[in-house]
Amino acid sequence: MKKNNDTKVKIFDLSFFGSKKHQLLDSINLQKPPRQAKNSPITVIFTPNPEHIVQSKSDVEFYHLLLQADIRIPDGIGLIVSSRLLFLLGKLPKPLAERITGVDLSTSLLHLAWQADTTALLVGGKDYQTGKKYTVRIHLGDISYTVRDVEQLSGSRTQAPGKKSTDGSKNGLVYHELWWSGGFADVSRPTQTEVARLHAAIQTLRPAVVFVAFGAPYQERWVMQEKEFLRQNGVRVVLVVGGAFDMLLGKLPRAPRWMRAVGLEWLFRLVREPWRWRRQRALLVYVWLTLKEAFRRG
Repeated sequence: MKKNNDTKVKIFDLSFFGSKKHQLLDSINLQKPPRQAKNSPITVIFTPNPEHIVQSKSDVEFYHLLLQADIRIPDGIGLIVSSRLLFLLGKLPKPLAERITGVDLSTSLLHLAWQADTTALLVGGKDYQTGKKYTVRIHLGDISYTVRDVEQLSGSRTQAPGKKSTDGSKNGLVYHELWWSGGFADVSRPTQTEVARLHAAIQTLRPAVVFVAFGAPYQERWVMQEKEFLRQNGVRVVLVVGGAFDMLLGKLPRAPRWMRAVGLEWLFRLVREPWRWRRQRALLVYVWLTLKEAFRRG
C-alpha cells in the first residue's frame, strides 16, 4: 500500500482518505505473497460514518481503534457535506473528494480478488445460503459468487479456494467462491473454541482479502487484535463492512441509484428499517459537532 499524505483530509480529529475511490484501488495489490514471506504488508480499512464520529466522542476506546486503521474512508454523505462547509469557511485546505461506501468498496475489492484469482473471506453476518450463487454487479460485468461456509473446509481439496470458472455461455458469466464464517455467537465475548475454529479456517484459506461484519466497535476491535495473525497468513487487505454484504447478497435492498447520488440512502434505509430512528438521533449531535468545528478559533 503506497502512503500518500496528499490523499488525506483531517476532520473531527481523524484523517480520512480524501481522494477518489479509483485512486485508492490503484494502490491496492491483492497478489498473494509466498507462504514463506515474513514481511508482507497488510492494509486495514475502516469505514467511519457520522454516527461513528458521534460514538467516538464518547467512547475513547472506539476513537483509538479508529486511529489505528491504515485508511479511513468517508462512508457517509454527512462527512462530505461537513468537509465542504469547513473548506468554504477556510477550516480545511481541501474537502473530501467523494463518498466511498463500504458496499461500493467491497464490490471493487471482490472484483480485484477475482482478477487476482485469489480468495475472499467474509467474517460475520448470518443466514446466508451456502451453495447458492449470488450475482454481484460490477462495472466490468457480473460475477456470480457461490457462498461457501468455512465449515465445509476439509483436509483434501480438489480445487484451490477462489478458482475462477465460467458458465460456458456467450456472456461468459464468471463464477467465484466467497468463503464465509458466521464468526461468533456473541461478538462481545467469543469463546476459545470459536476463535480456534476461525483461525484454522484462515490458515487453510489464506485469503487475500477479509471482510469483517460484526458491527462497530466489535469489528474494529477484532481486526486490530488479529492484525498480525492475518498478516502472517497472507491477508493483504482487511475491510470492516457492517451490513454491506446483506445488501450485496440480496438480504436487504439497496437504495435506488438516484437516492444514493443525492445522499438520501440513509432515508431509504430508515423507511425500510424504522427501528433505525433511534440511531438517526446521533445525526443531530453530528450537526452540532460540525458547527463546533466551523466556529472553532485557530
